[in-house]
Amino acid sequence: MVERDNKINELINRLDLSTIREVIVENLKGIKQGTKGKIRKKFNNKLQRWVYAKSINKLDMFCEENRVLLTKVNPAYTS
Repeated sequence: MVERDNKINELINRLDLSTIREVIVENLKGIKQGTKGKIRKKFNNKLQRWVYAKSINKLDMFCEENRVLLTKVNPAYTS
């Protein structure tokens, strides 16, 4: 877990936000809710290692430090 968290920090810290005013991400909080028995075991196993919250929190702090607006949007109809 520590290695994974370090990798998240490393990748986000490499971002160059000098010319960016806003970062838009899909709000995927609660994506696993209501899926018990509806998705395959193999895919569910991958979701157990989901690091969305850690990634978004780090990105939010990084954007705040660089005075960039972070906006979370509903994922419906974004693809």
